[in-house]
Amino acid sequence: MTAAVLATVGVVLVLLAAALLGRRPQDRRLACLLAVLCLAYAVRGLGASGNPWAFGLGRALGQLAEFVLVWVMLSFPTGRLRSRGDRVIVAMSAFSATVLWLPTVLFSATVPLPGPLVPCAPDCPRNVLLIEDLPQVADGFLTAFRWLSAAILLAAALSLLDRLVHSSPGARRTLAPLLVVSILRTLAVAVFVVTNGALLSGQVLVPLFWAVPLAMLLGLLLARLHAAGVLLRLVSGLQHRPDADALRLVMATALRDPGLDIVYRLADGSRWADSAGVLHREVPLSRPGQAVTAVDGSDGRPLACVVHDEVLLDQPALLAAVTQSVRLALETNRDAAELALSGARIADAHSSARRVIERDLHDGAQQRLIALRMKVSVLARLLPQDARRAAQLAGELGPDVDAALQEIRDVAHGAGPRLLHAEGVAVALADAIGRFPESVSLRAERIGRYSGAVESAVYFTCVEAVQNAVKHAGPSSTVAVELTDDGHRLSFAVRDDGPGLSPAGPAGSGAAHGTGLASMRARMEACGGEVSIVGRPGEGTEVCGHVPLRRAGP
Repeated sequence: MTAAVLATVGVVLVLLAAALLGRRPQDRRLACLLAVLCLAYAVRGLGASGNPWAFGLGRALGQLAEFVLVWVMLSFPTGRLRSRGDRVIVAMSAFSATVLWLPTVLFSATVPLPGPLVPCAPDCPRNVLLIEDLPQVADGFLTAFRWLSAAILLAAALSLLDRLVHSSPGARRTLAPLLVVSILRTLAVAVFVVTNGALLSGQVLVPLFWAVPLAMLLGLLLARLHAAGVLLRLVSGLQHRPDADALRLVMATALRDPGLDIVYRLADGSRWADSAGVLHREVPLSRPGQAVTAVDGSDGRPLACVVHDEVLLDQPALLAAVTQSVRLALETNRDAAELALSGARIADAHSSARRVIERDLHDGAQQRLIALRMKVSVLARLLPQDARRAAQLAGELGPDVDAALQEIRDVAHGAGPRLLHAEGVAVALADAIGRFPESVSLRAERIGRYSGAVESAVYFTCVEAVQNAVKHAGPSSTVAVELTDDGHRLSFAVRDDGPGLSPAGPAGSGAAHGTGLASMRARMEACGGEVSIVGRPGEGTEVCGHVPLRRAGP
């Protein structure tokens, strides 16, 4: 078989692969590279010509075919180089095929590295591109070309082997034919270049070159069969109307990617929910080597993201087909996730409302009932001693009971004490303190009206502190309540002269560490305020706090 026939077969095979790949938009970049390879290999075939100028052109530019072939092999199947290392390999291959190879042609009268497409060696046409016969210079460049080319080809083989090993099972079926052939050819060319054809005949390189486009076509066929299998498994799984977790499993099984996950973009646009219902601020990547493919809904807005093995990026058409096939299921599951989260938010709102009611009952109506109980206790002691005073006290119980009932109704309807809303914190606090023994006093200075949140927080905190002081300071102790407004903040203090709290608090007090303090802190922090308790053993206890002021309108 003549060298011209060998070159023609190679050109036809590459041209056929380029034509078939060029039919799909996603493969056109690789098809363009194959077209360039076809041209470079045709130029290399001119080395079989007896015409000196055609022969010289084929010898000078023939190595560009190896450079383009390395580019094709490393960029399959997308036509894009995957890593910085691959880009360095291609760049060094271009350097070797030009800067190092051309001087061997320009400064040598003989033909360096004769191959299967140069059948004339050693009696070849004269070198019309010869500038000057400098054998030592040409040999130096040729040696550098040989060893650098061998290193480049070895690096390319290792890169292809690494890609073959780390590909997913589905991608490996598509890539394996070309990657195996490419590895074999790069190693064969490296041996041929280093040994100048002594260990390996150049005739072996020709069928290995033919195998490259044939392996591409085989890989294309396997990719189509693989895509058909993926879509068949996917459609079979979608027939059962899978929920979010089941859909994830269906896609993972179809794509042979067990680490695959789906995250849904929620309506607020700032959060994502994965298939397990866990919320995320960003799309989560659970491990290195994963990539994200976005899926838009039927309205064109972001719907979800599929987190998958990055090797699937080599199959953009398959990914697009899969994501389009599951779009309806994704929209259904996104709506279900929104509904579930709405239910959770409603449950949280109900729980929060219940806690507010519990806190208001604890800080409001409960205090009134405790004061009522204290009056009943006093009444029981007065009956045998002072009947007239006992009768007077008994007459106060009816209005107190009515007031307690009204406060419970107000809490049930979401309203606080009526006097607090109508007259403000000073008047409402004076009324509440009036229900305690006469040992409790109030001093209010320059107290006006404030926002409802501030007045409510200060009122309930002071009432809670007074109730704790009356309960724990003892019957002979006094309690002083003070409200002040310095124009910047509303401050309060509740002081008693009882035994005071130890660092751990007296037994049964609960004021320093129980729900009372937690309730006071929650109320004050909700409006930007602070509260603290200072216990001085033997001197009493002080509850003090303040709230930054933003006055309410009249």
